[in-house]
Amino acid sequence: MLKLLKHNHTTKKIFQVLWTRRRLLLSDFQFYMTDFGSGSRFSKNKKKLLRVVVRRSCSSVPKSILIALIALRKKVRTILELGTCIGLSAVVMGILNPQARIITIEGDATLHSFARRIASMFNQKNIIFVNALFDDVLDEILDTYQPDFIFVDGNHSRDATLLYFRHICDKVSKDTLVVVDDIDWSQGMREAWEKISCPRVRKKIGFVKFGIVSLK
Repeated sequence: MLKLLKHNHTTKKIFQVLWTRRRLLLSDFQFYMTDFGSGSRFSKNKKKLLRVVVRRSCSSVPKSILIALIALRKKVRTILELGTCIGLSAVVMGILNPQARIITIEGDATLHSFARRIASMFNQKNIIFVNALFDDVLDEILDTYQPDFIFVDGNHSRDATLLYFRHICDKVSKDTLVVVDDIDWSQGMREAWEKISCPRVRKKIGFVKFGIVSLK
């Protein structure tokens, strides 16, 4: 990572991402958000403060950097992210993986719009934003793009996580790394992580905040 960050342009953009997230954490902007996942553990109110969504639902910049560097080490060509949130994780992956194409899916139209604007601010042109439900477009995207790195950070429920993993195993034909976020977020996510399996699984490694599955 230190070697990578010696490139002044990359370092500058990463610090700009950090600064942008910090500004968003001070925002008083309110909007109505449709949560298509397992829902918040903190509030069932559909009217949300942007700073609260960023703090509780969006990946931190350090975690995004770590995941982006895992993808870079594998020299992946196509990254699929399930759950765009505000778009900063996709931007980080795009900055640190300029050789890759990033497809990121978000169900909520307002977050999708925010994410597109943020990517435009960073002039990040290797990101494709999709505003749709995972269930509606996942199979088509897997067939069309055949991603070799997939970051599952959307619907934090047991059944949905297992369903998406089964679709990935069935549809992706190449060696693929699957990163499942927040595997200790709830009892349901802990059960999902334990049950994730298919004949193609080469290795499964769990960390505190996420798990990595290698598919052959």
